[in-house]
Amino acid sequence: LQGDWSSDVCSSDLTECRFALVIFALCAIALCDPARPNITEVFYGRGQVEFHHHDMHQFGEGHFACDQPLQKAVEAYHFDEFHQELNTYFLQRFDLHRIFDIDPKDHKECNIRVLPSNETLPSIWAWTAVATYKGQDVVRNKHADVWIFQAPGISLEVGMDTKDNTRPFFYARDSAQGRVVFTFDTWDARQPAPELFEVPHVCQK
Repeated sequence: LQGDWSSDVCSSDLTECRFALVIFALCAIALCDPARPNITEVFYGRGQVEFHHHDMHQFGEGHFACDQPLQKAVEAYHFDEFHQELNTYFLQRFDLHRIFDIDPKDHKECNIRVLPSNETLPSIWAWTAVATYKGQDVVRNKHADVWIFQAPGISLEVGMDTKDNTRPFFYARDSAQGRVVFTFDTWDARQPAPELFEVPHVCQK
């Protein structure tokens, strides 16, 4: 009943039609992947954090910020009083050649790593250039295009606004230590406030 639609359409311009059919086939194979993420390296995000490991499922809140040109990045996550061991404060100050990591079990203890003077802040989102499109998912009632990157010992995911490939909805890391998911309730692609990257007093030794 449908007939050979390709013959009918192609009869007028064989070369153009063959090209169209090739594009159609490629699109069908690739499932017409959406535009690859194009996320800025200068941002501030606040939201909800989840930690999952075996039978442990905990929820908290925090912020994630980066200023690549100024060589600064910070992740700070806080959980309830019964799960303080999951708290995270990880400040990367490559401009100072230091990484500061506050011990979650002892907030008066700060681990300081000295960096080589020629080392620069790694790109937060470089992996998205080689990530694979995983499909769509619903995150807090919002549809997201999910991209995944896998390497030995780690898996990274980002869920993007289906209408804006510069706006992430969530970011996830999977490793032997568990799965951490950060959902961006707030996303600001402007330069973060300088005080976000101030070295805490406990780390000023």
